[in-house]
Amino acid sequence: MLREIHERYVPIEGGECYDHWCETESILSNDTLKAAYERSGEPCLKKVLDWSVTVNEKIEAMKIEEKLPFQGFKEALEAASKQADIAVVSSANTEAIFTEWEYYGLLDHVDVVCAQDVGSKEYCIGQLIRKGYEPTRILFCGDALGDLAAAEKNHTLFYPICWGGEQKNWEEFEEGFQRVLAGTYQGAYLEEKLKQFKKNLS
Repeated sequence: MLREIHERYVPIEGGECYDHWCETESILSNDTLKAAYERSGEPCLKKVLDWSVTVNEKIEAMKIEEKLPFQGFKEALEAASKQADIAVVSSANTEAIFTEWEYYGLLDHVDVVCAQDVGSKEYCIGQLIRKGYEPTRILFCGDALGDLAAAEKNHTLFYPICWGGEQKNWEEFEEGFQRVLAGTYQGAYLEEKLKQFKKNLS
């Protein structure tokens, strides 16, 4: 979140307005961000909106062959899907997820997709819990502090993906997944994973 950047790295004028929007808006999309900017006129929201639109345009301009899954991810996904239900919880738009995941044969191993039009990651995880999934049996994978926060607010487990170490993380995923099934994920194993994750972000 911008709050962390503001406090630890570079002061961001009006950043608290964006953080407030993230914390109170159930659907984090460009449409809702645009509506929030039009209501408030906050320059920070406009900057974030412009940045988000530009990023989406750059991604859309890429050839699908360039949007490769990380090494080890498909194998980890396929193995996990044989023993668990798989939900994609992402801030990406629905069309992009279905197009890219179908192209690489990933949707075959997925049970439900919760994209930005469904709601925030915190909200989507909460909905899965309301459907009957036990929080301590949900392993949420993510690569950002916001992902960790979404897991913690729902009291679920979290498997961190570290920037620059994605292949290694996915190759080691099987151990973590089996620990969830065995009930031994929490404790020293999780603490070490989180320590590495936060160190990678610092």
